[in-house]
Amino acid sequence: MSPVEVMNRHHLAIVAHGLANPQEVQNFQAKVVAGLGYCPPSLV
Repeated sequence: MSPVEVMNRHHLAIVAHGLANPQEVQNFQAKVVAGLGYCPPSLV
């Protein structure tokens, strides 16, 4: 799926600049999960 198809299907925004850094993505996910207390399916 293209990023636009994913955004439309799951009603979320994908914001990216430059190459993806897996460590930054994992850090972002960890902060969101810590704040919410669970991992939303759209974050996986």
